[in-house]
Order: sequence, then structure tokens, then C-alpha cells
Amino acid sequence: MKDQNNPSIINRLINKIKRSRSRKYKVGQHYLLLPPNHLLPEYQKKHPLYDRFLPVLVKVLGNQGCVVDIGANVGDSLFSIIDNCMNEIICIEPSDRFYSYLLKNIESLPLASKDRIKTYKRIISADTSPGYLSHNSGTATFIVEKNSNSNLKISLDALLPEKNISLIKSDTDGFDFDVILSATKIIREQVPILYWENLVTNMREEKSYEELYQLLESYGYSYLCVFNNYGEILLEGANFESLKSLNMQIANEYTKGKLPYIRYTDVLACSNRDQFMVKRAIDSYRQIYCA
Repeated sequence: MKDQNNPSIINRLINKIKRSRSRKYKVGQHYLLLPPNHLLPEYQKKHPLYDRFLPVLVKVLGNQGCVVDIGANVGDSLFSIIDNCMNEIICIEPSDRFYSYLLKNIESLPLASKDRIKTYKRIISADTSPGYLSHNSGTATFIVEKNSNSNLKISLDALLPEKNISLIKSDTDGFDFDVILSATKIIREQVPILYWENLVTNMREEKSYEELYQLLESYGYSYLCVFNNYGEILLEGANFESLKSLNMQIANEYTKGKLPYIRYTDVLACSNRDQFMVKRAIDSYRQIYCA
């Protein structure tokens, strides 16, 4: 019979109790309220570079144009960048659960910061297929279902037709190609910096991303920096062909029923206009976190 006073057992019980209730976690200079079972603290403890690039990137943007955070979740990305730029920040999150926490967390910020934030409870998509959100710990994934009555979907072009946008960040667990394809007018006319979660687990997603890459190339996106899901830089100064090859390798692992070491990539893309600025951010990131 195992010793019930074993410290490892006690610690596991304590951690389980902690994860079963809301808790506060420091992100940047502020304390973020997290829902039960949200794994951000554990993930960042295990992978110190996770989600560290975005606050470095926004520092080089200047104050012109807004930052759009699609898949804002409970506000973890917002809290990481709010003190690193003076731009307007637009947070978009469709989940009832996460949106309620997002609003609570924004309310805890100083007034000057709150005044720069606008929120929308919508699903950003170029696709009008109905469906619902499936929650898993700290994320929510859209599941297509024909009989669903979901009316949250809207394209980014339709939601923000008059906004001057400097950066679009997208993290929607497998639908980021759809998010960006919903912003073709914004991208064609403004060519903002793009930073998205590039999750490719099957041939359908691989083909969808190829369609996106072709579009981005035609709009002048020529400089890529690719990170793995732990925040480590994989490819700097890459092109879309090298990204396609990486996608194929990762998708092949998934289709074989394996969980690849690189589960997804985060991709930063910009045009020649912003290349110098983006390189400054990457150099700063290396100096701060990768030295």
C-alpha cells in the first residue's frame, strides 16, 4: 500500500485543486484571471519561450494603426502587449466562457489602457458553414455542424471595414487560414504584418494553407520567420516553399497517427516595407530570450 503522506501525491492533489478553480497568473505587469484547468502557467513553466515574441514585436510597430488579436481567449496576449505599445488593440473572441474572462481581465487594467481596447464576440471566418465551439482546457475549437444555428461568423473585412491595421495576430486552433482569407481586402490594401498559428494536421488543411500562401505572395508578402510551438525560431528569412515543406512533414506525422515534436508552427509574414522593422524585433527577441 502506498504511503498517503508521499509528498509527490500531496503535491499532485494540491495542483489538481488549484486547477479546479479560477486563479491569477502574472502576465507582463498585470495579473490575469484564468478559468479552471487553463494550462497557460504550466505550459510557460515547461516552455519558457512560449508566447514571448508578440510583446517584442509590438514594441517596434510605432503608434500608427491598430493591433488585431483574433482568438483573444481570456486576454493573455493582450496583457503581454498592453504595456509594450500605445496602439489601439482589438480583441476578438467567440467563446462565451473565455469572453467573460476577457472582459473581467480588461476591467482590472488601468483606465488609460482600457480606453485603447475594443472587444468583439464573433467568429472571424471567410466560410459561412454553421457549427459550434468545442472547449478543451484553455482553448476552444470550431466544429462544423450543418444543423447548428451559429450566427457569430463574420469576415474581418466586414467587421473592421474602416480600420487602419498594422498587425493581425490569429490563434484559432486550426482555422487561421480561414481567418486570414476573410481579410483579403484589408491585406490587399494595407499589407499589415501577419502573425498566425499555422496548424496543419491533414491534407485539407495543407491545401487550404497553400491557397493562403499563394494569395499572400501575390499581395507582396515576401519575408517569413517561422517559430515552433515552443517559441523557438526554426526558419528566419524563409519563403513559402520552405514553409510548405515543413507543413508536409508535420502533416505526415499526424496522418500516421503520431504526435510530432513540432505540433504546429507560428508564422510571421510581412512585405518588404516592414522587413527592416520585423528584423529588429527578431534581433531583440534573440538578445532577450535566445542568448
